[in-house]
Amino acid sequence: MASVGLAKVFTSPITELGRAAASLGQGNMQTRVRKGTLLLRDEISDLKDIFNSMAQQISSHQLILEHKVRERTLDLARANDGLAKEVEERKRIEGELEKAKDVAIAANRSKSEFLANMSHEIRTPLNAIINFTELCLGTQITPEQHEYLDYVRFAAQHLLRLITDILDFSKIEAGKLEIEDMQFSLFDQIEHAVSVLAARAFKAGLELCYRIDADVPDLIIGDPGRLLQIFVNLIGNGIKFTKEGEVVISASVKTQTEDSIEILFSVKDTGLGIPESKQSLLFKAFSQVDSSTQRVYGGTGLGLVISAKLAAAMGGEMWVESEGTENRGSTFWFTARFQKLQQSTTNAPSFKDAHALVVDDNHTSRCILVDLLKNWRMVADGVDTVEGAKALLHKAAVSGHPYNVVLLDMWLNGTDASELVDFLHMYPSLLANYSQPATSAFYTSEQMKYNSTKKNVLKGEETESKSTSDVSLPIIMLTSVNLIDVTRCKEIGIRFHTSKPVRRSLLVRVLKSALHAQDEVPDEGQASQISESLGRSLHILVVEDNVVNQKVAVKLLKKWGHTFVLACNGAEAIDKSTQEAFDLILMDVQMPVCDGFEATARIREIEKNNNGRRTPIVAMTAHAMSGDGDRCISAGMDFYVSKPLNAKKLQELLQSAAMGSFRGRHYSSPYCDDITKYV
Repeated sequence: MASVGLAKVFTSPITELGRAAASLGQGNMQTRVRKGTLLLRDEISDLKDIFNSMAQQISSHQLILEHKVRERTLDLARANDGLAKEVEERKRIEGELEKAKDVAIAANRSKSEFLANMSHEIRTPLNAIINFTELCLGTQITPEQHEYLDYVRFAAQHLLRLITDILDFSKIEAGKLEIEDMQFSLFDQIEHAVSVLAARAFKAGLELCYRIDADVPDLIIGDPGRLLQIFVNLIGNGIKFTKEGEVVISASVKTQTEDSIEILFSVKDTGLGIPESKQSLLFKAFSQVDSSTQRVYGGTGLGLVISAKLAAAMGGEMWVESEGTENRGSTFWFTARFQKLQQSTTNAPSFKDAHALVVDDNHTSRCILVDLLKNWRMVADGVDTVEGAKALLHKAAVSGHPYNVVLLDMWLNGTDASELVDFLHMYPSLLANYSQPATSAFYTSEQMKYNSTKKNVLKGEETESKSTSDVSLPIIMLTSVNLIDVTRCKEIGIRFHTSKPVRRSLLVRVLKSALHAQDEVPDEGQASQISESLGRSLHILVVEDNVVNQKVAVKLLKKWGHTFVLACNGAEAIDKSTQEAFDLILMDVQMPVCDGFEATARIREIEKNNNGRRTPIVAMTAHAMSGDGDRCISAGMDFYVSKPLNAKKLQELLQSAAMGSFRGRHYSSPYCDDITKYV
């Protein structure tokens, strides 16, 4: 018994420690073991104290851990709440952005519709103002009335130009600028640009000329209307800001591949120049180099911005070079990329071994013309005075290689060149016939015995002059655009003449006439047929709701000898097109009851169902906004012209229809029409 009791004394504390450890392990952090009395302290008592201390530490760490867990949980809850709020805020912002986007799209659509409607509303009365003014100018009026009407026409055309600038700028800003791809003649576009501005250059006393390098192709694929727009803007600025001197356009090849070509263009003037500090303003919208209220030169400040954007849209760029010094001028450069034709049959004209003398006091113009003639395989020389020309004529004749043709500027140093004409009439043998060997021209030193005045001319020489006065000498007079120069040519016995800036195609024809190297002309039967076609009267359906525009169309068609029927809206047009046959339909786009698009679609449907003849339909619109042309063509129309109607363009279109050479599925650039009218 004693031994059992003693064993219990030793095992009981150990068992208690085991139970306490198990309870602690189950998470009861308050578990402790009972301590022994101070009288019975032994190793087991020390073990109990250590266990209790350990349990206390574990309990403390548990409390700290639970506190930290609670803190982290609260932090995560707060973060989760913040994230939820952020997600909700982002959803709200996205919703607002979507609404703002819808509002912006609607606003942009409204702006486009507003601009289109404003264009229509402004162009409609301008159509009447410009065309009725031109009709009035064609009647018998006094010189004073003619002057006043010219002012009216100029002001209307200037307003039209401003409207076109604003519309183009809005299209660029909206990203709706369209660049076409069509085959065209680069030479024709450059020549057209200088031709329409020649009158302004002449009035300003400036020389306007252009140089095209020999390796630049004529036929390329691109947007001729937009290219013309850039040329007209840059050349117009050059004329505006140049008091004296010249404006020169040039074109050269920058780079090319098998399929494409990049052409470098420049417009150089001898005007005011642009200070370097002001050059950055040139290509900013609504900016002016001189923005003071006393500025001399007007403008919206959009022209160069639009031109630079157009150059960029054609794969190029635009920049300016200027020393900022007056009379040193500025040079505006721009590049554009075009597609090359796979097979080009364009050949330069050839006047092989023809000898030409160019007499022009402007160095640039003279050099350009001499180089051009050399490219045409001619032997060409240039001189700037009448005396110099006489000396070269004499020298060439003595050497046995006389000139075959003389290209003579009408105005040399401010005076007309009739002195040289009189000289050549007196000594016609100085010029040889191109079709004969050079040695066939008879020339002796005795024929050069002349005095500077007619009083001292030898009697025999006077007789020769009179006997040859009726012969058309191969002299080509380079006149200004002033009709007085043409009259003067007749007075001094000059048959061949062409205006400056010289157009290549016209110069070729004049050279062929002067050198008696004309191509075959059509026979009388062909000529009669062409004349008859040009004079054929068309029966035209005019669909127009505006009374004033109706009167404009009626007056023009009557003047050109065509018959017509009026329809006030698309519904009437549909009915009348089924009642009688028309050669052509002029269709307004915006009309009440039934617009031009709906009317055209219905007419095409009727023609298809009845297997009828397709009547050409020409759209007339005052919107002139991006996409109008494509929409017209998609609706089944064949051609597109903008208002105000360009009478000359419309007449050419009707003549094409009369000759059966009407080309459908194309539309003319409204801007090009406006340029011609504006200039």
